[in-house]
Amino acid sequence: MEQTFDRLSALDSFFVDTEREDMPMHIGAVCLFEDPQPGDRRVTLRRLRAHVEARLSMIPRYRQRLMRVPLEGHPVWVDCADFRISDHVRGVALPAPSSPGHLEETVSWIMSQPLARSRPLWEIWLIEGLPSGGFALACKTHHCLADGLSGAALLCAVLGSEPFSIPETPRAWRPRPLPSQLELLRDAIDTRLRGAASLASDAASNAMFSPRNMLAGAGGLLSAMRSLADASLNPPVATAFDRPTGSDRRFLWWSVALDDVKRIGRRLGGTVNDVALTLVSEAFSQTCTNSDGRDLRVYCPVGDATDVSTLRLGNKVSGMLLDLPLDSPDLKTRWQRVRAAAREAKENGSVQGAILLENVANSLSPSLLARLEQLTGSTKTFNLILTNVPGPQVPLYLFEQKMTGVCPLVPLFRGQGLGIAIFSYAGLLTWGFHVDASCIDAARKLRSSLATAVIKMARLADQTVSSTTQEKTQPIPIHTPRVERDRIARVAG
Repeated sequence: MEQTFDRLSALDSFFVDTEREDMPMHIGAVCLFEDPQPGDRRVTLRRLRAHVEARLSMIPRYRQRLMRVPLEGHPVWVDCADFRISDHVRGVALPAPSSPGHLEETVSWIMSQPLARSRPLWEIWLIEGLPSGGFALACKTHHCLADGLSGAALLCAVLGSEPFSIPETPRAWRPRPLPSQLELLRDAIDTRLRGAASLASDAASNAMFSPRNMLAGAGGLLSAMRSLADASLNPPVATAFDRPTGSDRRFLWWSVALDDVKRIGRRLGGTVNDVALTLVSEAFSQTCTNSDGRDLRVYCPVGDATDVSTLRLGNKVSGMLLDLPLDSPDLKTRWQRVRAAAREAKENGSVQGAILLENVANSLSPSLLARLEQLTGSTKTFNLILTNVPGPQVPLYLFEQKMTGVCPLVPLFRGQGLGIAIFSYAGLLTWGFHVDASCIDAARKLRSSLATAVIKMARLADQTVSSTTQEKTQPIPIHTPRVERDRIARVAG
């Protein structure tokens, strides 16, 4: 008999178990589109819904919701019998005349709302009335459903590499029946027994035939646990973003030319990621005036996929803790210290250890990762999450309209008022700042400091920047629009 449900991995269920009303665990992005050309049909909510529904056959998980296994409590995916596309593809218009600040405020409201657990865990919002004349899509996907890399692939599945005008015809879909409580419980017991047996078999096989691999795996696991313990016992620098987070969030973004960042990295002997880390170190050094000799500690997710175009779901990432210096005497020294810190973090085995830890959790205790978060969540182990996701470098289209930019969002964990996600698309490197509302002024200052730091690094590399980067690094205006959020809710509803 066909199984009608799928168990979440330990890492996927971690994002379900750690979510709270004031700590939503969705990733997201704002996709910006150009103004329609003469003769193009306007993108309406009805057209968008028809198009997205036609593409859902490529993403079956988008018609599934969560269900809990009795007694064990582990989540599984089941088909959503009452699925309605109107619950997931929604629309809102900015007030006229609109400004960039109105878009920022509207997106912030959308991203602050948790996804309803009773439905499939995703939403796409059509935002009309942009100052540029174009439109935007605000996309939200629960982190248990996708990581940054698979989220980029999902984006490619909905959009096209060439302009198109006619939506596809949706395929017929019939939901599978819900599993019984007894089925779920029996499967959970079988899964635990198989997992324990497989783990024991692998350990015995490694001990007999590959003791070097066994020792390397054990060493990596110990390194990961030691890094976590050291981070808990040795807290990083205090910043303006270290405060209890609430349910009111803000979302800002900023971008530079990707080629400029690549040239800076090549000239200085590093990668795009090295440049990004150094920019963050330099910007925070301008805002943390008294570091007390401590470093800025960031958690950097490390992806497990090499092809962003491959459509997959779930999380395939581990991560590493990285200490960025704040007290370097000059930018050249800062660059060297950041590169050394990144190299050391990659070589100490903690990334491989984190992968092994997830495998152990999958086999023996799926709730292990959530318990670790509860143990370490009360202490400040790191300042912020900093993730860098490569995206497609060819333009994508929704109908006839070209997508001009993608602004990414990463969720916030307890006590962290800022998360930074970086996404490259069609020649732009865009930074998304997800911030607690109480930290919005500090986030705007940090964004301006990053813009200044880009010019400093270009000078260090003896490089000139393009007109795109020059435009993006001009003084960034601080918008304080007064968009009534209850009005957005009424229009969206």
